[in-house]
Amino acid sequence: MRLVQILLLLVTFSLSAFAEVAGVISLATKDVTIVAVDGSKRQAKTGDNFSQGESILTPAGGKTQLLFKDQMTINLSQDSELKVDEFVFSNFEATDNKLTTSIKKGAFKFISGKISDKNKDAMKVKTPKTQIAIRGTGVVGDIEPDQESIILLDGAIEVSSIDTDSAQLLTDSGLGVTVDQAGTVSEPITFDPAAIDGVFEKVSLSEAKPATESAEAQSLVSSLSKTMLDDDENELAKAIGSENATQVAEGLLAAADQVIDQSGNASNVSVGEVFTLFASQNAELVSKITGDEDFDLTTLDNVVVSGNIFLYIAAGYSQPTGTTISDFAAGRTGIITRTFDDIRLGGQGGATAGSSGNMTATVQVDTGAVSNALNVSTTGSANLNGDTYNLAISTGWIDGANNSDGSVFDPSTDLLDEVQLISPTVDLNDGTSFGTLTGSTLGNSATLDVKFIGGPFSGTGTTYSRIDALLNDTTPGANLNTYIDGIQEILD
Repeated sequence: MRLVQILLLLVTFSLSAFAEVAGVISLATKDVTIVAVDGSKRQAKTGDNFSQGESILTPAGGKTQLLFKDQMTINLSQDSELKVDEFVFSNFEATDNKLTTSIKKGAFKFISGKISDKNKDAMKVKTPKTQIAIRGTGVVGDIEPDQESIILLDGAIEVSSIDTDSAQLLTDSGLGVTVDQAGTVSEPITFDPAAIDGVFEKVSLSEAKPATESAEAQSLVSSLSKTMLDDDENELAKAIGSENATQVAEGLLAAADQVIDQSGNASNVSVGEVFTLFASQNAELVSKITGDEDFDLTTLDNVVVSGNIFLYIAAGYSQPTGTTISDFAAGRTGIITRTFDDIRLGGQGGATAGSSGNMTATVQVDTGAVSNALNVSTTGSANLNGDTYNLAISTGWIDGANNSDGSVFDPSTDLLDEVQLISPTVDLNDGTSFGTLTGSTLGNSATLDVKFIGGPFSGTGTTYSRIDALLNDTTPGANLNTYIDGIQEILD
């Protein structure tokens, strides 16, 4: 994983050594115009940097996402204009970091980064009529000539008028304010869902088609980079020059395009395939960066993700972490079925060479059940430490286990947050042992664990589901840390 951390960090912080650089254009569906402090203009595209004092103009028919060094993302609609008024960022722990931007026109979506985490008053957004204090949050807005609309997604914001004394503090998700031409900030209101969806549509990148390279590939690269920014080892970016970083970004983009093209669509994309192809095509670069030309990236093949998830993450949406069955159903009744058809088992779990597997899982959720609301059936096979296991299991309707404490899953209150469907804990709750397997080659034993996450992908109109599967060697005397695992994420 060391190489992956280096590569992903480089994509985002390709010029982190230069203090004036504020961030990178992580996705531009059309070339944008950047206006420098001296008034000069230049055309920019995905992967180009922008600095303090510069303005980013998105043209008609285009959409743009900006990724700042502190991990904040800003999505901008067509015909929008944003200026980076002030950007001070030395490191993630500094308390004097600050960011002020001005949105002149257009729709926007902010997902705040580390600056607002450390100092709640350090991030401000100006509009023609207001100043918004961002306090660790997500916010969307639309700047029209006759009215401004500002809606809180999560966290807290304070919207203050520039022209009047009116101001509002918003702390409840979904509430917002309007600002009229006189600069009067309204009382907090609940926006019509259609109005909110309209703003999301203006800034969403899920349907975006860039002028060069595929939207899926560009979103893949930018979203993977953004995901890895949560890692604590950000100092790795400072050790690599910008020339190498640029080559890494270009190589990853080309590899992502090839993988998507070979699959015929972006429905299921293996993260490992992208990085393995990149490493094979850029061996000299990989060797120069890591000093290890033979670093094995194939272990990342056990992560398979819907291409649209890349698009949503790149657009700034937060990945769901689980919800109640009622919210998961979103008004649907009866049994909801989720099919995971490409779960690849592998990874670095101490297993011997050649340990791998493929499996499918069908999960059913009974929206009306007061108990025994979950059902899972799996198929497939795996080789673990030289023994072959049949992964065909059918649990029937079960309680499952609440992941937070291992107790029986309560359909009315518990969250579908890595709820355990197959595990020793479930066996204990339901009086079964369907997770215990016997190898057919050597007669060894292993346990199959399966967890499920489900919930709405807020603002996208889709439902997110994820399966985590782990095959753990339980042979007497075996290292219990020996395992292979896999993840598949889908949307409906």
